[in-house]
Amino acid sequence: MLLLIGAEGARLLREKRVKGRPRRSDSDEEASGPPAESECLQRKSTGEFNKVKNLKMGV
Repeated sequence: MLLLIGAEGARLLREKRVKGRPRRSDSDEEASGPPAESECLQRKSTGEFNKVKNLKMGV
């Protein structure tokens, strides 16, 4: 029984290797420009937060 499972597993792995991953072409859903403003992540400054924190701590 174990040999049968091993043979089946090897066959499935071989089939998977033959099929492989589908290749993406350069035009497959590629963005043509910069992302929309809502998708642009902006770093938020922590300067004001740190200033208030330091004042409270007496630094």
